Amino acid sequence: MTTDVKAALQTGLSLYEQGNVAEAAAVYKSILNAHPQQVDALLMLGVLALQMRNLDVAVSYFDNVLVLDPRSAAAHNNKGLALGDGGRWQDALVSHERAIALNPNQAEAHSNRGNALLELHRPEDALASYESALALKPDFVEALNNRGNVLKELRRYRDALAACDAALKINARHIGAHINRGNVLQELGKVEEAIATYDEALTIDPRRGEAHYNRGNALFKMRRFPEAIASYEQALKAGPKFDLLRPLLLEAKLRMCDWQDFASQVHNLKGAIAESRVVMPFSMLAVADEPALQKQAARAFGAALYPRISSLGPIPRQARPARIRIGYYSSDFRRHPAAFVMEPLLRAHDRTRFEVFAFSFAPDELDDIGKQIVGAVDKFFDVRNESDRSVARLSRERGIDIAVDLNGHTQYARTGIFAERCAPVQVAYLGYPGTTGIEHLDYILADDTIIPPESHGDFAEQVVSLPGSYLVNGSRPDISDQVLTRAAMGLPDHGFVFSCFNNTYKILPETFDVWMRLLKRVEGSVLWLRADGPVPAQNLRREAEARGVRGDRLVFAARMPIDQHMARHRLADLFLDTWLYNAHATAADALWAGLPVLTCKGRSFQSRVAASMLNCIGLPELIANSPEAYEAIALQLVDDHTRRNAIRTRLAESRLSSPLFDAALQARHIEAAFTSLYERYETEA
Repeated sequence: MTTDVKAALQTGLSLYEQGNVAEAAAVYKSILNAHPQQVDALLMLGVLALQMRNLDVAVSYFDNVLVLDPRSAAAHNNKGLALGDGGRWQDALVSHERAIALNPNQAEAHSNRGNALLELHRPEDALASYESALALKPDFVEALNNRGNVLKELRRYRDALAACDAALKINARHIGAHINRGNVLQELGKVEEAIATYDEALTIDPRRGEAHYNRGNALFKMRRFPEAIASYEQALKAGPKFDLLRPLLLEAKLRMCDWQDFASQVHNLKGAIAESRVVMPFSMLAVADEPALQKQAARAFGAALYPRISSLGPIPRQARPARIRIGYYSSDFRRHPAAFVMEPLLRAHDRTRFEVFAFSFAPDELDDIGKQIVGAVDKFFDVRNESDRSVARLSRERGIDIAVDLNGHTQYARTGIFAERCAPVQVAYLGYPGTTGIEHLDYILADDTIIPPESHGDFAEQVVSLPGSYLVNGSRPDISDQVLTRAAMGLPDHGFVFSCFNNTYKILPETFDVWMRLLKRVEGSVLWLRADGPVPAQNLRREAEARGVRGDRLVFAARMPIDQHMARHRLADLFLDTWLYNAHATAADALWAGLPVLTCKGRSFQSRVAASMLNCIGLPELIANSPEAYEAIALQLVDDHTRRNAIRTRLAESRLSSPLFDAALQARHIEAAFTSLYERYETEA
């Protein structure tokens, strides 16, 4: 290499280190004009293109280097970075492994290999790579931070926190380590500390999107929705990769009954899904009665976050066991509506034909309901601190034949367990009212009201229809004998009481329009709603005033013991269900307490749940097929006291004999379905 070339390379490097990228590139190009095969200039032009995110150009430069010098570990490593930035993680892994083979002492290549492995859903292998990098370079901050990230993925939260702290001890301004530390603290339930950690990150870089996004998630968990909204809006300013949070932003606003720009937000959300952007499917349920769009959203989300993983290999075929082993997987084996309905079903399974396992990833220690679940199953495993692969491996070791995902796309879901294929047959049930869009969930349990035959194509899973209602309600809360009065609940002594105890995010402007028209038509009537904090109440009263209804005609029910809450249903005259997202357990509570439920049936799973229960309990006349019919039926029931009383009488007579509240019968239906699915698996080639 001539003295002139050495000097020019040094000039280019100095300019690059000073941040003068364009000038540095000009220097390297001038070198190539005179020396087209100058490897160092080609390599640095690739690095500059990578920094500018001209990824294809960067790969081309690195390939040119490798034609001239196939043993360039630096070119292989940087090519891997460019391929990874372009989402080509398998190719990136190959490049990083070639770099390591050529130079095993390059700590950066080991760390980069770990990043590729983590993106390929191989966290245990990624951890080994980070350990190799740190063995070579113990003060390697990026590797320490990445090690913390993968330990979080493996649910080794204490170790993850220690890794983040070690990184910050070396570089207190490492913003990625602050963000990662906050994420670990959230997993440990230390949400306030997590928010403080994100705030530290934002003092370093106030525009860092990841910090705003995760801060918003923490605030959302604490139900501090106005602050969460502010953080989400800041994250969106950071770029389109944060489109994933748009449904969360909309859901936070809906929980406050803030409907400003509601139509435009829903329109933008639907547009993002139509463009195949990744958004969280759950938040779509309240705003879109469009099954095809929901399927598209779920498929994109599942493909991006939970692709099929074959690290454990195929499950060997076994002889049919004496008893079919059913595994139920849930974060909700705790004081949660899903546990209340599942406990009697688990207990009712026929133990001569089935062995029942529960895999719990509830976020906290076992509470009283969790302990009841333990007593209702044959084997109970607390796997909250186990990795997805470890849980899948445990399931295989225990010989689970049918794995039932009770979460779907809900909080604390562990969909990665099913991506690892934890059982030969995998089924979605109960927790998520819609298609998961996940290719490795084979079936979904429903009924013909929830998913009529003509709608089966709207589901990624094969639909299995149960008789009656799919929603088991075998154990309903006790109803207090205490005599409650309307006056004590803040209700008028006389006048019609419409009620709805659904979550506030299910109340949409169109639904509220109908409710307000009913209040205007029915003199002296009130609407009794769930109290979900002062902000939603203020917003709903403001919306009522805007529709010509006095705000004080909305009465908000404060929290009270469950048996008393059940008893106070009797003070209402009619439960008005929400659409597009129906009441689920809330509707079952009302029916169990003897309060008629009026619903409006839509096209999607979540908009047909109350209709399923009403059909099962023999009250199909309370199912409307349109908002107009819903409003008309409500007015008819107000005017016809005799008809209303007759419905109450039928409800009181049928609730104890109805299949809707018969856990043993529901268990037989599910067992028949599972037997059929297992026999189908046995006959498959």
